[in-house]
Amino acid sequence: MPYQVLALKWRPALFEQVVAQEHVTRTLQNAISSGRIANAYLFSGPRGVGKTTTARIFAKALNCQEGPSPTPCDKCTNCLEIAAGRSMDVIEIDGASNRGIDEIRNLRENIRYAPTNSRYKIYIVDEVHMLTTEAFNALLKTLEEPPPHVVFIFATTEPHKVPATILSRCQRFDFKRMPLQVIIEQLKLICEDEKIEIDDESLLIIAKKADGSMRDAQSILDQIISFAGNKVVVDDVLQALGVIHQDLYFEFTDILKSRSVEKALDFIERFISQGYDIAGLLIGLAEHFRNKLFVLATDSVKLLEVSESGKKRYLEEKGDFSEQDLLRFIQIISETEVAIKRSPNPRLKLEIMAVKLIKMERSVTIGDLVDRLAKLNSGKTGAAFEPRPSKPAPADLFNHTKSQTQTKTPPPAQAERSMSPAPSAQPQESVKKETNEEAGEDGDEPSSSFVNESQANYEAKPVITLAEIQDRWDEVLAAIKRKKMTLGFFLQEGFPSGLHGNVLEIVFDASNGFHLKSVQKEQKIIQQVLENLLGLSLSLKFSKGNLKKNEDKKNSNGEHSGITDIKRNGLDPRVQKILKMFDGELL
Repeated sequence: MPYQVLALKWRPALFEQVVAQEHVTRTLQNAISSGRIANAYLFSGPRGVGKTTTARIFAKALNCQEGPSPTPCDKCTNCLEIAAGRSMDVIEIDGASNRGIDEIRNLRENIRYAPTNSRYKIYIVDEVHMLTTEAFNALLKTLEEPPPHVVFIFATTEPHKVPATILSRCQRFDFKRMPLQVIIEQLKLICEDEKIEIDDESLLIIAKKADGSMRDAQSILDQIISFAGNKVVVDDVLQALGVIHQDLYFEFTDILKSRSVEKALDFIERFISQGYDIAGLLIGLAEHFRNKLFVLATDSVKLLEVSESGKKRYLEEKGDFSEQDLLRFIQIISETEVAIKRSPNPRLKLEIMAVKLIKMERSVTIGDLVDRLAKLNSGKTGAAFEPRPSKPAPADLFNHTKSQTQTKTPPPAQAERSMSPAPSAQPQESVKKETNEEAGEDGDEPSSSFVNESQANYEAKPVITLAEIQDRWDEVLAAIKRKKMTLGFFLQEGFPSGLHGNVLEIVFDASNGFHLKSVQKEQKIIQQVLENLLGLSLSLKFSKGNLKKNEDKKNSNGEHSGITDIKRNGLDPRVQKILKMFDGELL
């Protein structure tokens, strides 16, 4: 007897042998038992999940000489002829090669004749979505009111291409993709019967390669047996299918942790020299980081479709990257996967992706930063990041003179965290007088201080310096824009100029009275953002001054005031304004 491939040898012959489609087989069996046989059925679903097989079993159940029966005998003449594909009363039609109106006209002529030896004349049309529009239209009337001895069974992988007028005349059954574990159990059963020795990891690789299709899994197993013989090991499966082993993905992860570009390029060289597919590597990497993300998020491996050794390693390495980093990894890999499809040099795209992943800055949440700042301020610098070298405090925006009354020199640690000395009384009064006069000109503008005196404490010892706030001012503006875009644009016209206790003074140019008023009305949002970013509660004081004049003085001294000078980079002022508005950069 000639050899029969596993996909045909193990094709189900009864409803009970169809796996993972109980919602279909149970309905059909109950319909047969109750005599509720419809004129037409539509079986839809992915390839290799049992659509045509179920149609043949249904035909046997209807035409069995001991039936109609939900369990055909599979021994009578009708059952044997239908199983062999030679029954005169069960006609299988390929919709792709018989898609024209002429073929449908012939079908309409033939259905008028009664079945030869069976109870029903059954038409099984595979890939029915390939029929032309004219052929569908010619079939409509016959499909709605066929002779009582005719049953139509349509099968398709693309039901959305079938006209609604056809769908409405059929009972539709959607077949599901085969679960991974179901495929593995079926392959185990086949290997036991065929006397094939194979390990669980090999079965897992075959089942994943089948991508939800039982027929594909059986065909792949047939191919592996031909390659390796009756004893199959993982290396045989990987070599025969060209599948990338899971260890390569863990190796790439170790390279990312080492942040070595040289190792990454060497990895790509070895990968390509071994003949692996770049697209397959990207798909596998995306799934690898997806697995890491799921383990990190759920602290469980139940969602992973990997071997037991792989699950153990994912658990051991779950703290290597944050969730934000893993999401960014997957995004970059997905973008590269799309790019290589239209690139004449896929290897270059892969190398660029590897360098991006290595050089990408790791994500840190605001909560982590606040915790680290708290540890740093408490003197526990060993568990926190090291503070940046202190910078000279920027010159006061209003040329205030520093108080000379301080006679006692603080210790170095205290000096680093102390605020700049408060301005002397006379310049303070002159500035206040100037801003009050400008406010009087505006008429409806509040006083220049805009500070909540009940919360302000000018004598409190600060835990952050003005220089640190100024260094992080762009970060503050970005956070405020995310909360309220207009407020961020208004606030960027001002700049922090002084820190007195827990009172932060923000100065606006005299020409920006409208911006100052708008910001003052929304100061609670600013306070909330400052508290989230800096980990401390500050009161706000808003005042007016000549920012441009003071900025020019600072730049002449070689110091950077923190205010953007639109002429500094030699760019058109309009370009600078757009870059500032969208927090962009020139490439």
